[in-house]
Amino acid sequence: MAWGVFDTSPDLTVAEAMRSRLHADSTTVVGDEYEQIKLIATFWMTFYRECVYERLLDPQAVEFVCEDFVQRPGPTPGGKEGQSPIRIMWGVEGYRMGRADEFKGRKINSKARIHAPRMILQLPSDSSAYGTKQRLKDWNCWVVGREHERSAWKHVALRVARIQRLQLSSGT
Repeated sequence: MAWGVFDTSPDLTVAEAMRSRLHADSTTVVGDEYEQIKLIATFWMTFYRECVYERLLDPQAVEFVCEDFVQRPGPTPGGKEGQSPIRIMWGVEGYRMGRADEFKGRKINSKARIHAPRMILQLPSDSSAYGTKQRLKDWNCWVVGREHERSAWKHVALRVARIQRLQLSSGT
């Protein structure tokens, strides 16, 4: 997984946005499915709170991007091992939604707005085509020996590019 704060203004290139990232890092989450779900959800919650409450970012601007694991017919791993990434992804989403619902139910501050950003899914083929080895190296996102972290940075870069394209097309 990877995270960071990026300037997505369309006057920057994706390379400039990636290289000038703030509060960014990556890690490989290990453990059984339940441990990974809890760790990823906790990382997300901590990052989100830092962005909104300490760095004063607009809650709508903080996004949770995840690889869309689509099981296709053919020679793919089956059983629990083949389903594990899908189970973890949706487990994290359920965990996040449950935490938001729990917070809403407490009504500690009835005026507080709860914003639980939806999960943005991206296909691995799209991120791999965009985040090439050379680009990751140019953006200082090549993590030696950490394929999952490199994959996460590819998804981050693809999302930055898509946000910039949306801004250009809408004129903002």
